[in-house]
Amino acid sequence: MLLDVLNNLLMAARKPSDRDLYVELCLTVPARLSHLLPHLSFLMRPLVVALRAGTDLVGQGLRTLELCVDNLTADYLDPIMAPVIDELMTALFDHLRPHPYNHFHAHTTLRILGKLGGRNRKFMTNAVPLRYKEYAEDPSSFDVRLIGSKKDRAFPAEVGIDAAIQKLMEVPRNSKNNQSRQFDGYYKQQALQFIKANIKLRIGFDQLPDDLPRIVRLQAQDFLARKLDVNFAPFEISDRERSIPKKEEQDQIVKRLLKAVLFTQSMPEFQEESQAFLLNICRHFALIEVGRSLVELKKHNPFDPKAGEGPLCIDTKVLSEAIVESLASDHPEVREASQNCIRELYDSFVTILGSEASVWHLPFFNRLSSTFCHSCYEEEWFTKTGGSLGIHFLLTELDLGDAWVATKQTEFIRALMYVIKDMPQDLPEKTRRLAQSSLKVLLARITKNIKKEDALPIPHQQGQAPQKQPRLAQICMLFNNELCHMNKHVREAARQSLELIASAASCEVWELLEPYKERFLQPIYAKPLRALPFVTQIGYINGMTYHLGLKSNWIPFDENLNRLLMESLALADANDESLANKPAEYRTHEHIVNLRVSCIKLLSTAMGCEEFANSPSKSRILIVYFKCLYSESKPTILAAHDALKSVLSVDRRLPKDLLQGGLKPVLQSLQDPKRLTTAGLDNLSRLLKLLTSYFKKEIGTRLLDQIDHIVEPNMWQQISFTYFEQNSQMKVIAAILNIFHLLPAPAEEFQERLIEYFLTLEERLRRTHHSPFRLPIYRYINRYPKELWAFLADKLGELKYGRLLAQAVAHNDSSPLREVAVESIDGLMTKCNELIAQGGEIKFIGMINAVHILESMCHYPNASTWLAKKEVVSWLKAIGKDFEHHQRSYTLPAHLRLASYQASEQLMTILVKSLEQTPKDLDSLFSLVASVTAEELRSTQNLFTFLYEHIISDDSVDFGGQQYSAAWKCMQGKMTRTRRNTSCCITLSTQLLPWT
Repeated sequence: MLLDVLNNLLMAARKPSDRDLYVELCLTVPARLSHLLPHLSFLMRPLVVALRAGTDLVGQGLRTLELCVDNLTADYLDPIMAPVIDELMTALFDHLRPHPYNHFHAHTTLRILGKLGGRNRKFMTNAVPLRYKEYAEDPSSFDVRLIGSKKDRAFPAEVGIDAAIQKLMEVPRNSKNNQSRQFDGYYKQQALQFIKANIKLRIGFDQLPDDLPRIVRLQAQDFLARKLDVNFAPFEISDRERSIPKKEEQDQIVKRLLKAVLFTQSMPEFQEESQAFLLNICRHFALIEVGRSLVELKKHNPFDPKAGEGPLCIDTKVLSEAIVESLASDHPEVREASQNCIRELYDSFVTILGSEASVWHLPFFNRLSSTFCHSCYEEEWFTKTGGSLGIHFLLTELDLGDAWVATKQTEFIRALMYVIKDMPQDLPEKTRRLAQSSLKVLLARITKNIKKEDALPIPHQQGQAPQKQPRLAQICMLFNNELCHMNKHVREAARQSLELIASAASCEVWELLEPYKERFLQPIYAKPLRALPFVTQIGYINGMTYHLGLKSNWIPFDENLNRLLMESLALADANDESLANKPAEYRTHEHIVNLRVSCIKLLSTAMGCEEFANSPSKSRILIVYFKCLYSESKPTILAAHDALKSVLSVDRRLPKDLLQGGLKPVLQSLQDPKRLTTAGLDNLSRLLKLLTSYFKKEIGTRLLDQIDHIVEPNMWQQISFTYFEQNSQMKVIAAILNIFHLLPAPAEEFQERLIEYFLTLEERLRRTHHSPFRLPIYRYINRYPKELWAFLADKLGELKYGRLLAQAVAHNDSSPLREVAVESIDGLMTKCNELIAQGGEIKFIGMINAVHILESMCHYPNASTWLAKKEVVSWLKAIGKDFEHHQRSYTLPAHLRLASYQASEQLMTILVKSLEQTPKDLDSLFSLVASVTAEELRSTQNLFTFLYEHIISDDSVDFGGQQYSAAWKCMQGKMTRTRRNTSCCITLSTQLLPWT
């Protein structure tokens, strides 16, 4: 599979660096030759590319080829080499060179040819490729008089073009001293000037008439008026002396030159110069296009056998081809420059023709759109990208009118659908996504203000000629045929498109597809599924599933459909070995899984129909569902789970023997702790969700008894020092804990034992905050929030239980627990006061746990309504002062000092949160600041952040006056009694001074 993917990437590589990387990966796959023998054909193409690459890859390729020749017989190796033998031998002959060529490469090549023993001559049956010119005339040239010469000489016009383009696109390389070439920028500048001069030379240098604006205006008026009395004589001359192949060669040269100028947009030093040149080129082509559009009107004249073909000139379509190939560039600046060229052409046409409504009549945009569509059919994925991007640009950025889009809609849809079909899964999906988004934009435009009748075909009346069907009806027929395509992305695009059309037409999808239903069913019923390839089977089954789900009684349950359902049932029930010869191969295994999932979905959809719900095969289908639940493939398990869920949503009763047979495998695995697996326990959890009433809570007791037997006691310490989240035994324990929130009532009976087990496990792993067991326990706590709150709150005097409760409250998914916590605030305070009254160490533990729980609640708006209660805030302040007093007097137990320090900071967070609910309550603010400056409460960053955001940065004039008055009273001493309070007022006044 790896070599297959690398070969696909190699064939699609656009850069030499990418190509070399894929070749090196292919040739260095870490596997023995004996293991590579079944896949040796995947090494042949990389070998050919390697022999034409750099020195390192040539050496690697020669070593690999010599290894194959030494160890494999001719009868085995020759058929494998046959598809690439011509290219391989040509590449080998290129290395047969004398000194100073690489000695190792030349002698290794000669040694390989000697070991082949002349067998290479057996395959030399094809014609030898010869280089030739397609025309007999002299190449294009211009006259140049060199210094010292008395007459002009013909200078070939193509000389230097390849070198200039190569230099311009060359990536600067660093020398050994890590310094760029000194004159690289200068030579690139000269190359650009040379390219611009060649473009000007080829697009024309005629002397323009003085009345050119008037001529262009008259041509535009004649074109819009469709006048045919124009003098076409200059365009009817015969120019057969010139060579058409020579002209086509010049077209290709101009295209390459334009692409090179577009490429300079990715180079910051040339952007401004090249952009101005490109815009002028576009204006030049726009002027020519208006005249050519007028000339094309002569096609409507009667045929004149004496008229010639017109003068032979470089075709203006080269600009369209250069634009679409530049849209496929991997440089975003080049793509943007190409779009700017299209926009400049459009603006120039608008200026010449006088309005945007007339632009779409020009043939240029028809040719441009056709070029984009043709690019979508090319083999290279990046060329498809350019075509899709061009279509998307025409639809979204230019206003060519709905009438023009309507004439091109079928061509666009076919091109975009082909991109979706032909994009391999191993290549970037960006191209396919671009085509999908462009298709949605196109359908949104062509379905504006449509009715259902516009999307339905015109009925054929007997005895009359068939009428031309509406375009939208043809599009619906196209999408209907694609519903059973072998590519899943094509099927999804067809479904989404049909739903979009139905939504715009205010009708159902089945109404659009009804005229084509028989056309859809005929190929599916024509052959048995087993006689088709995997991808075709999957496409047919998915298409039938979609049609069955459109409407009840939409597909009649006749003999053909029942046969298809029974075939799908047999495929879903079949073993992998019976479906394919090599089911372990990645691609084959993937197809088998997708086929089984498709069959399950088809059966599930059919079970939802009344005609099939009570069929004799229902019990067999349910057996297959249960069997697929124990599959190793996750998609198969999920599909079977959804299918069972849909069946149970209609009828909760299942036959006893069927239920026992379906649950027997998972229940048997619970007997032995060594047989417990993550997959089996996940299956048990899924069955518990579906069949809760069929299970007993004793399963929980059995699972808890087996936790201690999963891991050896002396292994816990070793596991705690590893990434135990990846440990299989830890995954099994986490899966066991994940069962308890699914058990039927009264599963809350396990609360004490389960919580104790959980805390013991985390203690063995030396964890108190994060572990793989947290999420299952949080789910269990939130399944029985009242019972677990009462249980854990009753143990507020133990640090580990209080910490667990606070952490559970702080979890994002603990909304049920927080609702109970809000209702139980008074009970929490009462319990804490009881512990405080007991004194000693338990007093501080109770205070720490209470503060931690309340701090976890205050971060959620729905769980912080109690912050508005003055008595709760006062109680917290008293606790905070008690904490601060004992911390400063060092009377706290040693093991509680860190926890108490954290509790003090958490308490300040709560108090600041209470201020945020009433930010204009200055009395509460002064009271808190006074306690902080008096060193009765801890000073934290939260308080200063609140002062800055809600006091200093507040721009309210009224509130600012209140602040100033309060600060003035403070400074007058009306609120000061001690030195500490005075410092408080001075500090607060300092905070308020920026406002004044």
